[in-house]
Amino acid sequence: MSNRENTQEYSKDMLRIQIVDSNGKPIPNAEVVLLVMGQKVGQKIALPNKTNFQGETLFNIQEHIKNINRFEITINHPDYYSYPINRNRKICRSYKYGHLCVESFAKIPTFYFNGKMLNVSHYSNPTKTYALKTLLNQDSNNQTQKEYYIQLQSNQKSFNIYKDGNLTQESEYALSLETATQTKSNQIQHTQQIRQTQDLQPESTLSQSNTTMILNFDSKENLEQFTKDIQEIIIKDKKKGNTKLVHRFVVGANVPDLVAKALQYIDEFEKRENKGVFSDENLEKESSQIRKVISNLNKSQKFKGWREQVYKLQQYDNAIFKKQDIVSLLRERIANLVTTKRHTTNATLPIINNPTKLYYPDQGPTSLCGPAAFFYCLLVDRPDLCIKCVIDLWEKGEAQIKNLRIKPSESCKTPKSLMRKEYDDWADYINGVDWITLAGLRDSENMILDYDEENDQVAGITLEKKIKQWFLKVDASILYSNVTYGFHIDKDKLLRLVAYKQQHPQSHIIALINAGLLFEKETFFKFKSHWIVWNTIPQSNGKDIDSHIRDNVTITQNAITWGYDNYKVPHRELQQYLSYNFGSLVILPISYELGEYE
Repeated sequence: MSNRENTQEYSKDMLRIQIVDSNGKPIPNAEVVLLVMGQKVGQKIALPNKTNFQGETLFNIQEHIKNINRFEITINHPDYYSYPINRNRKICRSYKYGHLCVESFAKIPTFYFNGKMLNVSHYSNPTKTYALKTLLNQDSNNQTQKEYYIQLQSNQKSFNIYKDGNLTQESEYALSLETATQTKSNQIQHTQQIRQTQDLQPESTLSQSNTTMILNFDSKENLEQFTKDIQEIIIKDKKKGNTKLVHRFVVGANVPDLVAKALQYIDEFEKRENKGVFSDENLEKESSQIRKVISNLNKSQKFKGWREQVYKLQQYDNAIFKKQDIVSLLRERIANLVTTKRHTTNATLPIINNPTKLYYPDQGPTSLCGPAAFFYCLLVDRPDLCIKCVIDLWEKGEAQIKNLRIKPSESCKTPKSLMRKEYDDWADYINGVDWITLAGLRDSENMILDYDEENDQVAGITLEKKIKQWFLKVDASILYSNVTYGFHIDKDKLLRLVAYKQQHPQSHIIALINAGLLFEKETFFKFKSHWIVWNTIPQSNGKDIDSHIRDNVTITQNAITWGYDNYKVPHRELQQYLSYNFGSLVILPISYELGEYE
């Protein structure tokens, strides 16, 4: 709509306000409250109309107060935080004549329980999953979904689950911040004390003491992780306006198992009898013909092109795009997510007889470290989408992950210089899964240069802007970036990254470094050359660094790079460590909302 059209529909003092979620989708039925400021006074103004189906409402300044020059937008909605994702004051004159003013709000996390797994889900984070003990005497797979409410508090041993949002009616459930063993022990001790005065039911039914169903964690590790994550949510609740700390608690929800879904994709892929677009349909036929020719010859014979034929045969025999090799590697990666406790699952994991240990994306000798960082995050956050992407690329030559389209060129699908190495030297090797995804993603973005061989360093380089675009297109939220185009970062900028990681433990810190940081030998000429992902926060003497750290203190850190998820960065003093670092992106995990499979 042009400004001329706006002047016909809106007065000079009319503001169009649109309320959207963190994915840019409209939020209808939201009450909008403006925090307005004038030259002499500030006040709250509740707009008379809730947002419509497009998330829009109107505000006429003249109907409320004169001389308003700036304002903030807040909302009242049961599913969203009151304060926006990026809180800032807006200047009224920037929105004259109906110019649209858009503000984004994050969804309040919801707890989902299906009788075995407890999930915490909202737009800005993936599903966080914790294993609980199955409800006694109840078939959780057939129970009707019911909506309850839970109020979070610090230093609590248990949370009551309520039937209403006002917390006036207790339900039959309570969430205990103990393991099942601890709860049973405490219940038995409590029961023994009561039995001195009255007869009670047998100990075997104590899990429903006073008709309350106690929900317990199945391990100490799950309990510790949940407690840590709850504190993170409480902090955000208070900061973003959910002052009552009340969240929905859905019992009987069909909580998806991302690992099970990924394994299902692999099984279905294996059963299909098809040829991949990254392989030569005549490969096996030509290989057989060459073998017959070579078997009748020896090296002393004068055979034109003998060396070329042998080399070609080696390439065929060691092709990196064989379907069964792709299937095997995908299964290993998914199983590893469970063994390293990045995911839990009820699915039966595949038995890995001869693991390749290529559990995470590895660019090998290529310059594909940027795509490797992206696909690591995708694999960890959304294994289902990552697996589907690999399969779609192998079968169709293109894939879609939410709004990110990957369609490599024909040159990328038939690379010039790739073949499997017979030696255990992974530094000189990139496997088929990683070429398909990493090179495929990078090649899709290249306007001029095709990425068609592993030693093509220029075509594989990825800048910060492109990495941001990839994550935004798959609905991830970028919290912060201090990637510098000049010199290395200083201590204050590093501590800012540390603070973000401490506040958002689930976030990914993707750092731009000089690769010399990862080697013992000191590098004198440092330039930006490599992307890594933090595994741990930089530490000193086993503790996260803080503002009191001295310049000569030794830094330790583990990183995710070259297929390793626990690469130990050589110890360096703080100033040396900083000289290799050129800033980082802080990215919340790739989003997941319950019930969606993109």
